[in-house]
Amino acid sequence: MAGYNKGIVDTRKLNEKNKASLGRGGDTKIREVGGRRSHVNALEAYLIDVNGKAGEEYAKRVGAGTINPLTGMPEYHDDETTYPEGHIHIGGGEVLGKGERPDYDYLEGLNKYQLANYLGQTFGVEGMLDKMQYMEGFQEEPFGFLEEQQKLTTSRAGEEKRFTERGLQSAYGATMGALSSREQSLELQREGLGLKTRGFDIQEEGLTAQQATLGRTTGRGYAQATGAAATAVSRSGLATSGTITQGLETQKKQLFQDYTAGTQDIGRQRAGIQIGREGVDIAGRGLDIAMGDIERQRGTALETLTLGKDVAVDDYLYTTAGADLDFRTSEYEEKKRQLDELYADVAAIPD
Repeated sequence: MAGYNKGIVDTRKLNEKNKASLGRGGDTKIREVGGRRSHVNALEAYLIDVNGKAGEEYAKRVGAGTINPLTGMPEYHDDETTYPEGHIHIGGGEVLGKGERPDYDYLEGLNKYQLANYLGQTFGVEGMLDKMQYMEGFQEEPFGFLEEQQKLTTSRAGEEKRFTERGLQSAYGATMGALSSREQSLELQREGLGLKTRGFDIQEEGLTAQQATLGRTTGRGYAQATGAAATAVSRSGLATSGTITQGLETQKKQLFQDYTAGTQDIGRQRAGIQIGREGVDIAGRGLDIAMGDIERQRGTALETLTLGKDVAVDDYLYTTAGADLDFRTSEYEEKKRQLDELYADVAAIPD
């Protein structure tokens, strides 16, 4: 991976001789210095073996005290050496500057001659090009597998996102259709209430006309009865006037009773109409509530659709980001593994 400096060799794979061979600047031995296994040169190793702590102090005093980039162990070669801090001529115009640490991508891009020059100069190995036959070299296949896994994960995430969005859209469409049908039913009920109201208006008009007719009929009856009584009195003389008057009162009483009965009946019908109107008003308020509920359900359905799609997108982005992170992590580990194998192979090259 770009930016990955030379990885530390997995020392669990190397024996003492292999690890010692990775020493730099004349460090060909490994000894304890300050409680840590360290790279030292032959003189320092002898002094440590003979003088113990005094030999360790000598190594610390005259040695570089740097960390070997391949093993991660302290190293105590002569700190005046320029190896490998000096420029390394790779070949073909390629030069590594002082202190440069080539990463996997850089080394992988070198041809076999350039790589042999780099490894030979870095590790002091003669005839490196011929000895590279013992090395496995860089492999592209693992990265192809990692890329394929990333593509599969990303593709699956995209399919799940599309499937979820289609399901949400289908559910939203079904909900909208059901609500529209319900709304149409409510509108029909509202039209029915309107027809009832119009029927009540017609009944009211009929009752008004009926009451007016009742009044006129009663009035004519009074007039006719009174006129007939007066005519009868004038014809019969005073001898029968009392009887005629009594008959007139009886007729007038009957007319009044009929008028009262008719008026009461009209009143009862009007009361029934009023009750009917109140029922229509209650039903209308119920329809208004139902219509409001439909609008709320529409809003909820839209919110559910929008939120569901947002979640689907977030899940997709999260999954693809995770796949990308997994890919980059695995790529980093694979490049480090191959670099470790490269340096381990160098250490294991037979003399």
